[in-house]
Amino acid sequence: MKKSEMIEKLYGNYSEQLVGRLDSLSPKLNQVIQEIAYDQFWARPGLDLKSKSMITVTSLVALGKHEQLKIHMRGFINCGGTFEELEDIFVHLIVYCGFPAVMNAFSVLKELKDEKNETLKN
Repeated sequence: MKKSEMIEKLYGNYSEQLVGRLDSLSPKLNQVIQEIAYDQFWARPGLDLKSKSMITVTSLVALGKHEQLKIHMRGFINCGGTFEELEDIFVHLIVYCGFPAVMNAFSVLKELKDEKNETLKN
């Protein structure tokens, strides 16, 4: 399946892996996610991609959706966000989402940082 321009813009080098993951789950699911979530909602004017990413990351922390959180944290970083900003967002969420949800978010952030450090070593 053709990759959405928005997925490419949001995830950069990670977009191939993401589309492959979606396709391995279900080509129909892949199509729906790309056409509706990315080509319609993510591509809407108004908020910039970094803001949309921040909102999405925050929502996923609250919902406890770790696999999707990691994906969207990559998007946030690719849109100019930083690991430090993610840490600040997560600390802010302690009041609203609770310590367990934020601890899980920090765990996912650690995985992402470890992956980046491993990539830099190679």
